[in-house]
Amino acid sequence: MGIYVGIDLGTTYSAVAQFVNGKGVNVLRNDIGEKYTPSVVCIEDGRITVGQEAKDEHAAGNTNTAAFYKSMMGEADYSIYLDGGEYTPEDLSAIFLRELKEKIETENGVTV
Repeated sequence: MGIYVGIDLGTTYSAVAQFVNGKGVNVLRNDIGEKYTPSVVCIEDGRITVGQEAKDEHAAGNTNTAAFYKSMMGEADYSIYLDGGEYTPEDLSAIFLRELKEKIETENGVTV
């Protein structure tokens, strides 16, 4: 049986939470046990990474990473080139959310 969640897709960090009836909100942990996941995407050699691993790549100067793309959502002429492909902020957000969902499901043993 699946669970329903709310996702805060933040410019810097994102979080996934579940409302637990009578107990309030439970922020679910990601694949490294953290409640908040850096909203960073890395696409390199066809491999997609998100979160802390992608943030580390970004900090190391990897040009195949994108951070702060959410703030550009809705800008028609804005795109980012990663690993030979062109991505809009909406594309990157979709990639990030898909990967984040998988991490949450695996770490918490749930189906979102």
